[in-house]
Amino acid sequence: KTFMLMFAFIALFVGAFIIYNTFGIVVAQRTREFALLRALGASGRQVVTSVIGESLIIGAVASTVGLGAGMLLAMGLEALLGALGFGVPAGGLVLQLRTVLVALLGGTAVTTLSAVAPALRAARVPPIVALGESMTATRGATVRRNLAGLVGSLGGVFLVLSGLRSGSLVSVGVGALLTFVGVAMLAPMVARPVSQLMGAPAAHLRGAAGVIARRNAMRSARRTAATASALMIGTALMAGSLILSQSLTESVDRAVTKGALSDLVITTPSQLGFSGALVDQVRVAPGVVAAHEFRVGMFKLGTATKQIVGIDPEAIDVTTPHPSLDIGVRTGDVARLATGGIAVSSVAAEAHDWVIGDTLAVTFATGEATLDIVSIYKENALVGDYVIGIDAFAAHFADTNDYLVLVSIEPGADLRVVQGELQGIVDDSFPGLDVLDRQQYVGNVKAQVDQFLTLVTALLSLAVLIALLGVLLTMLLAVFERTRELGLLRAVGMSRGQTTARCSGWCSACSSASRSPVRSPIRASPCAWCR
Repeated sequence: KTFMLMFAFIALFVGAFIIYNTFGIVVAQRTREFALLRALGASGRQVVTSVIGESLIIGAVASTVGLGAGMLLAMGLEALLGALGFGVPAGGLVLQLRTVLVALLGGTAVTTLSAVAPALRAARVPPIVALGESMTATRGATVRRNLAGLVGSLGGVFLVLSGLRSGSLVSVGVGALLTFVGVAMLAPMVARPVSQLMGAPAAHLRGAAGVIARRNAMRSARRTAATASALMIGTALMAGSLILSQSLTESVDRAVTKGALSDLVITTPSQLGFSGALVDQVRVAPGVVAAHEFRVGMFKLGTATKQIVGIDPEAIDVTTPHPSLDIGVRTGDVARLATGGIAVSSVAAEAHDWVIGDTLAVTFATGEATLDIVSIYKENALVGDYVIGIDAFAAHFADTNDYLVLVSIEPGADLRVVQGELQGIVDDSFPGLDVLDRQQYVGNVKAQVDQFLTLVTALLSLAVLIALLGVLLTMLLAVFERTRELGLLRAVGMSRGQTTARCSGWCSACSSASRSPVRSPIRASPCAWCR
């Protein structure tokens, strides 16, 4: 639920940038109209009210359409999750009243808030502007805007770093939001020099058309920055997801490939685990020398919710005859987990300045407890940041289901024979479980990570698509706003090819210009550009 809501907020956040940019351009196009209203006696409040009212109507209509489109998208996501192996239960879509209210109110509120700043700018238009030609605001970055952007960016980075250190998802989310907003506010400051630099090749190679394009981008620094901001956010999210996916893949590969020492692993596709009675039958099976439970639970450390693993200390003690996992113990003695201690990863220890012997005050489902740190190990994707003994886990958790059973076989025993025997036990009493050898288990874990990352990439691609639509909309409005300018350029000799890319032969004039063999029922009618 948290995962899906996060992407919903990302989509709304990217959309807010697009709406803000669109209203900014539309208000700029209507500068003379607002000035004429002011000249006729309209107050600044009335101008603001008209723009806000317009945004309310647009937001309500668009949110209603978006709600219907969201239901279609939910069907697609359901099919995608099923195709990725997440095991979504079959059944109809559930549309709750709160979903309808959140969609309608949230979309309308985002649209209205995004229109507030453009509306205030419209209210400040002096009536004298009505006597001149229509004008477009070409303001660059102001000192106040840059200062606010710098404060927002630094504050956002601080919140992200502190949230990562403390494990607070809220801090990370708010920090990322502030960082994006701050960078977007700073963007106009660098838009002009960047446009000047990046437009130099076009100005050199494309002559007058390139020079005009370069100067237009430099002239409207705010618009250039606003156009790029939505795409910047989408690209940043996609880049972050790719970095995260590669990091997770390598981390899991290192932990599973190098850390898995057991010969066989009994696992389940369900996240609910299975009965702990299975491990007793496995231990007495022919060819099995050791079998260790692997359990997963949640606990609170301060205000943060953390995951903890319960396992037999002998399973992770490489000095014992039959270890199942090598978690890379750095300091301390994992054998002391049997007395009620806790082992923590080096990442968690460094983040909280923990050392061997420190005491942690934690809260389990059964109540509060204090645990002594008895060992620190390397970062490990299999066991996470916190490990306790299996007896301590049973004492603090009412749920005793196992997530895995790690099996070591006797020296000289045939792996496939033992695997077949255990699979028979599983099929008889615990159907649905799988008995995998080491390589099969490694491949299974990697496949699960790839499924999750594919889902992340698919959802972030939607955010990038929204950003691309925003860039398209902004460019369409910018071209519409420059109709008179472009017509004047055509009047003084600029060709259609210099003004815009030629079409693909849907009219007689463009066809003769591009020599396209494409035929069309409207071939004899010139298109809007040629007219």
